[in-house]
Amino acid sequence: MPFTTKDTTDFLDFFNFFKVRVKNDVIYQNIFFVGLLCLWLIYYHSNNLLIPIKDISIVGVTVDVLITLCFIRFYKKHFSIVWALIHNLTLGLIACYIFVWTNENFSTKPTTTEVLQIENVDLQDNHQRHNRGLAPVLTVNIKGMEHEISYDKSVIKAAGNAREVSITLKEGVWGYWVLTDIEL
Repeated sequence: MPFTTKDTTDFLDFFNFFKVRVKNDVIYQNIFFVGLLCLWLIYYHSNNLLIPIKDISIVGVTVDVLITLCFIRFYKKHFSIVWALIHNLTLGLIACYIFVWTNENFSTKPTTTEVLQIENVDLQDNHQRHNRGLAPVLTVNIKGMEHEISYDKSVIKAAGNAREVSITLKEGVWGYWVLTDIEL
């Protein structure tokens, strides 16, 4: 017997997913899912990301601490510390995504194209379930930082024979470089 729509709504209501929650006339949604989406978006675009993870973490922790200090009385009075921790970590992830996104999209500086020597070519498993194979990962030195560029497994021969890579960079609004285009 398949599940009916009543079964699925009862299941979702049991876990309180996607329900509007109200506490002391303050309406808040499950912002945790939005924070996880922002974390996934940062990870998904990490191939073009030239911002050190330390600086992204500093942004997230700073936002967490500032929000906690601003609303400490409210959290102590109305919510538990665990909820406050998850909520503030989620807001920190959203702030990290906004930091990365504004660095890339609000930049008005011109792009520059550079040809760089490939330092190393590795073959790594692409971890896909139905399309397994070895994918090339190139290591290049961009602006004094080693950066790994991963490719699809279809260009394995071209990546193995390449000695240099052409990249297009622009300086972001926060001073971190943005990798806009990569060509073998």
